[in-house]
Amino acid sequence: AVEMLNTAISLSVAAIPEGLPTVVTIVLTLGSQNMASKNALARRLSSVETLGTTSVICSDKTGTLTQNQMQVMRLWAGGKTWQVTGEGFDPGGVFLGADETEADPEVEDDLREMLMISAFCNEARMIEVDGRPAIQGNPTEGALVVAAAKLGVSRSDLKARNYVPLAHFPFDSTRKMMSVHTRLPDGEEYLVAKGAPDMILARATHVRLHGEEVPINDGNRAEIESVITSFGNDALRTLAVAYRKISAGDLNHEDPERDIVLIGIHGIMDPPRPEVPDAVAQATSAGVRTVMITGDHAVTAQAIAEQIGIKTSDEQTVHVGAELDALSDEELGETVKRAAVFARVTPEHKLRIVAALQANGEVAAMTGDGVNDAPALRKADIGIAMGISGTSVAKDSSSLVLLDDNFSTIVTAVREGRRIYDNLRKFIRQALTANVAEVSTILFAFLLMGADPLLPLTPLMILWVNLVSDGIPALSLGFEPAEPDLMKHKPRGRDENIFSGGLKEMIIIRGLAVGGLTFFVFNTALERGQPLAYAQTLAFATLICAQLWHIFDARSSRTLFTKNPFDNPYLLGAVALSAALSLLAIYTPAGNYILNTEPLSARHLLEAIFIAALPTLLLSGIKELFGFKFL
Repeated sequence: AVEMLNTAISLSVAAIPEGLPTVVTIVLTLGSQNMASKNALARRLSSVETLGTTSVICSDKTGTLTQNQMQVMRLWAGGKTWQVTGEGFDPGGVFLGADETEADPEVEDDLREMLMISAFCNEARMIEVDGRPAIQGNPTEGALVVAAAKLGVSRSDLKARNYVPLAHFPFDSTRKMMSVHTRLPDGEEYLVAKGAPDMILARATHVRLHGEEVPINDGNRAEIESVITSFGNDALRTLAVAYRKISAGDLNHEDPERDIVLIGIHGIMDPPRPEVPDAVAQATSAGVRTVMITGDHAVTAQAIAEQIGIKTSDEQTVHVGAELDALSDEELGETVKRAAVFARVTPEHKLRIVAALQANGEVAAMTGDGVNDAPALRKADIGIAMGISGTSVAKDSSSLVLLDDNFSTIVTAVREGRRIYDNLRKFIRQALTANVAEVSTILFAFLLMGADPLLPLTPLMILWVNLVSDGIPALSLGFEPAEPDLMKHKPRGRDENIFSGGLKEMIIIRGLAVGGLTFFVFNTALERGQPLAYAQTLAFATLICAQLWHIFDARSSRTLFTKNPFDNPYLLGAVALSAALSLLAIYTPAGNYILNTEPLSARHLLEAIFIAALPTLLLSGIKELFGFKFL
């Protein structure tokens, strides 16, 4: 009964990888800390691993793919197009006409009034930070404030001149515009508005041309649309400005922007972040598709997408939100396979896009910053919130927060997720190979030693191997640098088994080889007349050394001959520590008492060290020569 109990305990300890849950948690935690140092804050440990499977990144444009430093570059006002000089938020600059002449604010009424509306229907304001001009508020609105300041117009000045706001109708994602009910110094009341050109144009009945309000017809509508297209082709974000005179009791608060007069269109540049093209290219080489999702005009979005490498061929399509409304879920599923850009979308569209991608088997990452983005962020496999511009609701709904709102950080996080998953596979390979070796050592004894087998390893010896001599070095695999070709492979499938790619066969073959060798050393020692405790100690030392040799091979999906052993100093330190502790277990009285070991002769110890290297060196050599993945 005692022998049966000892055998059962030995097999149980050998079969169960006691350190696996702890080490996996530690590796994920270390990975999340490394990601946080690179501006990607993982809110859930499981998302660190999921990042490695990401196959498509749905990214907002403004502030993520671009710098979010808006500047009005061109504008159309009252039928004339103007170039705007200056840089960034500096109010120094002028308006140049077609003949390069500077605009005279006393003459160009349409331009001046358009900028007055732009400044008044606005919640941003200019400030100074460290002696330099800056914007407090939305960058797009800030660009309009700066443009108005170049002509000497400001909101505070208008208020001082007795322009009084009576009611505000804030921007929302459905109307795509905002407006302000305003009383002028002469007592007249106007509704002034700004918003998406297509939405403004759809609600406008007149257009201001050369100082006159003209009914919109096919001719001037085509002119307006050509301006919008021209701006968009130059990668300019467009924003329209309009107004309407209000008679007493004529303002409908449910529908304030009706029968408005279009006065002008801003062309705003938000340049791409300089590092984004390389990040998009890196994601593409890794088999991760990037899809731009934006509220901007489709032409502008397409120009930016082509500029940064998201759209590189005619086969990649561009769609607007109105198209999505007309598509069934099945049709949308086909559309997202080729889509590179979704423009003029709402948060509801984002949710449908995520669902369609997932229905196609994609692992989707979705960015968002607003309250209305929360459902899409929760639905996505990886919900990514903006750390700077994002709302608390968006952050709470996400699994990853970008501390710098930068697209390249997403690609960095995907790379880190792949590295962590790769290192987890390496650790599992190391840990389970040790378990197979321990179990097979005992099973070989029962199969080959006849009716009265002896245990080659005691339960405490096996536990020592699992937790100390194998567990400590295996933990250092979590610090393993990324494989050179890590971002050249396609993402693994959503349901891919962690043992895929021949890992299961590799664990079994290596484990059996080490287990067979350990039993051989044990049995040979007995045949040479060594005491049982000495033979067990020799088997114990052989198993430890075999695992320490094997961990250098577990560092790579190829062989130990392809990696520099000095690339991971943590591994070298862990191996040295494990070897030192194991020597104490063999050569100290305390170790002899607790583990029932006996001191080995120097000759037998050296034999154990060199014999233990045979499985790793021989199998790795065969794999290197013939390319057998299962070895």
